Amino acid sequence: MDRVELSDLQAGVLTSSWFPRVEHPGIAPEMIEAISKSFSAGLLLAIRAGSLQSDDTWNRLLPDYKAESAEVFLRRAWEGQA
Repeated sequence: MDRVELSDLQAGVLTSSWFPRVEHPGIAPEMIEAISKSFSAGLLLAIRAGSLQSDDTWNRLLPDYKAESAEVFLRRAWEGQA
């Protein structure tokens, strides 16, 4: 298990042995590792800051909205397609 230091992340340095690779046609192959590490460090800092926490904003904005399950959505979408 890898541990990363907050000070490293704040400096944009990711010392983990594993990180998700960000691949896109607009990123030069020689830049993929550096961009991936920088993105991962930023994501970890955002998680630490609570940026990805969910609240009830959507429930307040759309009080009458009832979400449907993926099963119901897909059943309706594929109905009659067979």
